[in-house]
Amino acid sequence: MYSNLDQGLLRKGLGRAIREAFEHAGKELVINKSGSSFADAEDDDKVYSLSMVEELVEFVVDNAYVEQGGRALRQVRGIPMGGNASPDIANLYCYSVEADYIDGLIENKDWGRLKELCSAARYIDDFLVWDTTPPPEELYGMSYAKTSDNDDDVPFIGMRIRTERHETPKNNWVRLKAANWKFKPTRFTHGHTAAPSTQGPGILKGMMQ
Repeated sequence: MYSNLDQGLLRKGLGRAIREAFEHAGKELVINKSGSSFADAEDDDKVYSLSMVEELVEFVVDNAYVEQGGRALRQVRGIPMGGNASPDIANLYCYSVEADYIDGLIENKDWGRLKELCSAARYIDDFLVWDTTPPPEELYGMSYAKTSDNDDDVPFIGMRIRTERHETPKNNWVRLKAANWKFKPTRFTHGHTAAPSTQGPGILKGMMQ
């Protein structure tokens, strides 16, 4: 996903998500020893306005470089997979696409489609849907890759999820793929990785809202 993002669509989507956050909070972004939040600033806090955050995010998107053969090359499509901010940027972009899509369904009073998507879930670029389809892939500017060839057993972020069809009750089970591995995997977020500690909780909170 990361390397396939159209940077023009990415900037547009990130701008929408950032503006929505500032409009909802009605305050500037404050960063201090306790973390970051939309709050009233105190003397030692760093304060970021909407325009400052937009400028910083655009800088991250526009300034990804790699050295090859003694030359510095700038990435003009997508964002670095190993970038510290890349998971959050990708998640915010997908959120902006889905928010526009849901707003359109509400405006058109497509209650049936909205009900279908109530059970859908996404973790960054992994989508899980039951008995329906996710938002059209062209909205994201990317193509979906199907990871299951049947309707009963699907892999999803390190798990295999199966629904066994019975009259009653409906039996669901989840099995961790790592159970069959011969080594112990290191899971994110972990103290020895580059993943920010806010990534997991932030994405979960975004999905719940």
